Amino acid sequence: MEKILESTDRLKLQGGGKLCIAGSYTAIGARAFENRVDIERVQILDSIESVGDGAFAGCGRLKEILLPKGLKRIGSRAFDGCSAMKRIAIPDTVEQIGDHALAGCVSLISVEFPEQLRRLGAWSFENFGSLIGVNLPACLHEIPERAFFGCGSLYQVTLPQNAPSGKKGDSGGIAIGRSAFERCRCLRCLRIGPAARRLDDRALAECSSLAELPAFADGAYLGDHVLAGCRACRTLAIPPSKQLRLAPEALADSFISELLVPNGVIKIDEVYLRAPRLKRFTVARGNRSRSAVEGLFCSKDGRVLYQCPPGLERLALPESIEKIAPGAFAGCVKLARLKIHDRVKELPPGVFAGCTALKSVELPETITEIPRRAFEGCASLREFVLPESITAIGPRAFAECTALKRIILPAAITEIATQTFADCAALQRIVIPPSVKRIAPGAFARCSALGRAAIPPGTDELAGGAFTACEQLKIIAPTDSPAWRYAEKKKIRREMVIR
Repeated sequence: MEKILESTDRLKLQGGGKLCIAGSYTAIGARAFENRVDIERVQILDSIESVGDGAFAGCGRLKEILLPKGLKRIGSRAFDGCSAMKRIAIPDTVEQIGDHALAGCVSLISVEFPEQLRRLGAWSFENFGSLIGVNLPACLHEIPERAFFGCGSLYQVTLPQNAPSGKKGDSGGIAIGRSAFERCRCLRCLRIGPAARRLDDRALAECSSLAELPAFADGAYLGDHVLAGCRACRTLAIPPSKQLRLAPEALADSFISELLVPNGVIKIDEVYLRAPRLKRFTVARGNRSRSAVEGLFCSKDGRVLYQCPPGLERLALPESIEKIAPGAFAGCVKLARLKIHDRVKELPPGVFAGCTALKSVELPETITEIPRRAFEGCASLREFVLPESITAIGPRAFAECTALKRIILPAAITEIATQTFADCAALQRIVIPPSVKRIAPGAFARCSALGRAAIPPGTDELAGGAFTACEQLKIIAPTDSPAWRYAEKKKIRREMVIR
């Protein structure tokens, strides 16, 4: 029959603030010795199987505790706030440690875990500034939420190979909970025998000394911001199985600069492109379809560019590349300067869309068309001189280039397509070449700074909404031209030009 030691059972202290718990008790009740600042040492004899929730919480002078061999459970907050305790040996019989069990034991430098431990409570060692190393038992299948959060001196964590937990869908491996090691800034070595099957949000965030990640199990999951602030961690390998699952912001704020691509991978998933410092792809030699050319993800023969690393700021396209695949510059939000050589003959639609840092692009004379959405949303592009070889510019090619002030159009184009320059709020003037016959709907819509548009007499079709919401606009055209009549009809300011 269970006999619980309650707070009402007054036990006398021995000399030096020592408390000896003996007799026929089988459990220490919840909050039994809470806030007893007179207790400095505790010895618990073998009959005790459970230390209740908050049993010794707030015992601020407790330095040493000897736990019995038959102990099975340590409850939540059992030793919370025992700030003077430096070491604790947890018997091998313990299977469960509750949440916050040792929270606030800020002087603790050593913990001996039992081999049979199956559950470690959340927040167990949060902000333990003195804890240096941890050897976890093989039976443990999860390191819970914030278990070692803020352990600023923690240098090494070791977990040997474990077996499947028996839960449905678990083939072995370790799950590392949300913020489990966040802010463990001295953590250099995470020796985990089993492959990691789950790293929840911010599991390793701000582990600025951690250079090497644990191996990932097939189907492993990485949560949002899992590597945020991990300055020493620069390389990430896509598992050969290709079954690593990443949350949308898994690599956001990470310092990953190199992605290792295994055999069989022919496309870089979008989530990897959210690594802001990724500057290089390294492709396994055995990959039959892809290769790396100067860090770019390319076809095996190096002629087709499939993906530019999103962390690059400058790029001169390697000479071997002859074709740019759709989406090759997706996520390249840091790319500021780009030079393309004359072996490239065409650009795919939306090729630079969303490259918000792009300021300078050198295009060769071999390119004859700017496709639809080619530079859409390039918010840092201030001026652009298009090659004279260009004969067509597609819809929304420069839409939302909000910093674009000046662009020189080539002489061979025949149309300003639908919304080509829509929402170019900084564009101040435009000279339409004589070759242009048509200005399509919304071509310059909402160009709020556009003050002058010189339109030749040969432009005989101007759509009704071509200059929608261009409040400062003045059209420069001959008095007998379609552009002059258009300005009259739309009540747009106009200025006469003599042919």
